[in-house]
Amino acid sequence: MRESIDFEKEEEKETTALRDRAYFRKARHKAICHRKNICMRIYGMDWFNKDGKYAKGKIHCGCGLCKPGKRFHQPSLKTRKELAKYETELKEYKKTVNER
Repeated sequence: MRESIDFEKEEEKETTALRDRAYFRKARHKAICHRKNICMRIYGMDWFNKDGKYAKGKIHCGCGLCKPGKRFHQPSLKTRKELAKYETELKEYKKTVNER
């Protein structure tokens, strides 16, 4: 039991070691650009005077065009895909039961 726990810790260390400062810098830059784009589209101006403040979050778009499920009370795309997959699996199962 003790050996398996040590193995899991080693596996975690390997995945975090693969990501260096450049990876996190790029991810931060991507988030900043995304949030600046939202500000420019919605407000037509920069919300903050320095780009680093965009990295902290708290800027998102909740309009009806970006989130139609909120406006029209419909399930999200992910939920619809899961339901479609569930329905196909159920049909296949019913076919196999009826063939027996």
